[in-house]
Amino acid sequence: MSRCSRTILLLAGHGASYASPAEEGEILKYTDLRCVGCNSEFTSDGPADWNDSPPSGGVIFTSHGNYGSTIYDEPPSSPDYIVMVICDDCLTAEANRGNVMHVIIDRKFLREGDTEVRTVKERRVPWHREEEHEQDKTDL
Repeated sequence: MSRCSRTILLLAGHGASYASPAEEGEILKYTDLRCVGCNSEFTSDGPADWNDSPPSGGVIFTSHGNYGSTIYDEPPSSPDYIVMVICDDCLTAEANRGNVMHVIIDRKFLREGDTEVRTVKERRVPWHREEEHEQDKTDL
């Protein structure tokens, strides 16, 4: 299997019960995936009793696909999604190139009599390391 196809073929569903490998074939774990940027391997610092703990030094990305993709666009009713992992170094490098967006959402729910008023403000800003990011949140 090519690196690209191995990286994105971890499929799962919300609240899924995972079939045994004997029933469904290979069951991947997050640490089986390699970084989509540099192909580095991951280990996990998660508790030993976790069946599938997140990769140490990496971020997991999930997608249900989207309109416009010619290779992956699940119907809205499908709980399936794809997963890929990027290491912290590659994520930082892409952020420094301006290729990572941080969507900051401020939700407020108010009750006025019998009516619930919901406001949602969304701001899309370039993502960068957290210590540099606090100003973006205060501008909402």
